[in-house]
Amino acid sequence: MVKTLTEKDVMQLSYESAMLIAKCTGGKLSADEIINLATYGTTNANDMNPFQGELELDTCVCGTKDCSEEYAHTTSGY
Repeated sequence: MVKTLTEKDVMQLSYESAMLIAKCTGGKLSADEIINLATYGTTNANDMNPFQGELELDTCVCGTKDCSEEYAHTTSGY
């Protein structure tokens, strides 16, 4: 009898396995980065930023330039 692997079987990655893979990268990636790469396809959280490249440095996520509530909007949502 041959077991067919499902996507769930393949995608399960334990932290111990991630540490072993990270060790094989020679310190280029951490275990957390390995897990993020397997889960999200990237090691950089900024790659998942929906506003990437759209906002100027002095513009809040709400779109207001020099917003007085920028901290609240950035940390708590808008």
